[in-house]
Amino acid sequence: MVKFVIAGPADCPYFAKIEVLAQTMKSVLPDFDYRAVLVSPKEWNTFVDEICISNRWNKVRRSPLIWREPLEFGGPKLYFGSFNEFQEYAYLYYGIENTMSSNDMKQLAESNFNSRIKETVVSISTKSNLIVTIIFAGSELAYYFIPLIANGTIFPDNHIIYVRLFDNTEVESSYLDHLVHEIEDMSSPFIRQITIHKKHLSEAVDGAHVVVIFPSISKMEDLIREPELKKIGHVIFNWAVDEVKVLVVYQCVRDTDMNLCNLRMSLTSVLPPENILAVTGTLMNRGKRLLAEQLNINSNQISNLLFWGFCSKSDESFIVIF
Repeated sequence: MVKFVIAGPADCPYFAKIEVLAQTMKSVLPDFDYRAVLVSPKEWNTFVDEICISNRWNKVRRSPLIWREPLEFGGPKLYFGSFNEFQEYAYLYYGIENTMSSNDMKQLAESNFNSRIKETVVSISTKSNLIVTIIFAGSELAYYFIPLIANGTIFPDNHIIYVRLFDNTEVESSYLDHLVHEIEDMSSPFIRQITIHKKHLSEAVDGAHVVVIFPSISKMEDLIREPELKKIGHVIFNWAVDEVKVLVVYQCVRDTDMNLCNLRMSLTSVLPPENILAVTGTLMNRGKRLLAEQLNINSNQISNLLFWGFCSKSDESFIVIF
């Protein structure tokens, strides 16, 4: 499935009219989805140039700028068009049209500029750098995690992301090279650079804001040994930023909850405990499945799950917060 993205300067009446039309379509079409991106009028040209270059589109200047992007696993963003193309699409395919007058369009655009600009306008100048280090990047879970960074699902739009892939195991270099090429082919506007590190963990976590650890099944047996964990923790403590966030994700096989508890306790002897989160991939999928059954929806539509408490494999009565 894909969703539409409608971007435009906050004072544009055509953007205002198309957003109202998209809201109408979403209210009557269950499979239709969109998001609106308001841009400061002074930075509109810069925003368009950046989007067109990152997605390899021909430069356009029309407003609004509309494209389609996948909902789940990343992929190329497809340029759709502007005001006329979207109106024609809505009418020809669904028989939906917007009869808003020119005067109403101008009033709504003025309202957008005055009331929404402080909260929702994208400002190019306020984007900050975010360094994300992925340890054991050759794991299967990492392969599915990285596209979520590329399509903006995990981190907000106001970050320029630098991804570092670290793996000193026996994973072939060609695999990581192939992974980098796949991410580059996505032409993500969020990822500025992606690099591979094979030898020194300190280089990979130097200045990192987020560290994600994906231990493989065989590597988990080594990681639960406390000296090995403390070694990783000390490197993160000495080289990453002070407020670094550490996430450990593991595919459950056996004794996973206890392994992750031991891992987290060993890391907290070096790093602040509030900055460390450990969760199994199987536990996350099980939580999505149970919640989807209760809501009678597809589990792919569920995101941003948090798990609270000790969750054993035999007990499905755990607390899910979303």
